[in-house]
Amino acid sequence: MELDFIIKLLLAVILGIFIGLERQTRFKSAGVRTHALVSLGGALVMIISKYGFMNILNLNNIALDPSRIAAQVVSGIGFLGAGLIIVKGDKFLSVSGLTTAAGVWVTSGIGMAVGADMYSLAIGGTIIIIIMQLILYKFKDFNLHTIYHIRMTSPIEDAQVNDYLNQIRSNKFSPVIDAIKLEHNQISTELTVVLSNSDDLIDLKQSMPTSTFIEISGE
Repeated sequence: MELDFIIKLLLAVILGIFIGLERQTRFKSAGVRTHALVSLGGALVMIISKYGFMNILNLNNIALDPSRIAAQVVSGIGFLGAGLIIVKGDKFLSVSGLTTAAGVWVTSGIGMAVGADMYSLAIGGTIIIIIMQLILYKFKDFNLHTIYHIRMTSPIEDAQVNDYLNQIRSNKFSPVIDAIKLEHNQISTELTVVLSNSDDLIDLKQSMPTSTFIEISGE
């Protein structure tokens, strides 16, 4: 029995290594060691949950829920995943690390499957994860829409502010006004807009009020 447990742990580590290799080759924050440890931990907790209390099953007035300990892995791994997610930016925020965090979370499930003697599920799940990461990565740049952040600065009189803002809001692309700063007869406006292609960006620029300065960045 003890040797069987060790074999399960080794299999969990091997599957975690395979998943982590793909992440490490892309220089992600969680690589081989992290995924191997997460998979090992999932298997270890599952083994303890399933076999660790067999010596008290025959005692009177003892009720055992073998899923209770294992269930904590699903929620507990979320704290590790949260540490892998990075939010960058000041006013305009961008988020990275979601795929890696999701990969770590599902790797814990792979380890739990090994610990539960569901070897086909664990191996099949590992293969699916690796295939998804390799294939879908190639399509990451084929987004249907792109988010653009626009900063505009225009000379303006106080009486013209409402007309200026209404002209922006009535634009067919429906930009969202994130910030407005008005001082010294000059207005600075920060916008966010979702566009389908670069031609839409050209149309957007042409439809905006005349500006002395315009800066556009895309995600």
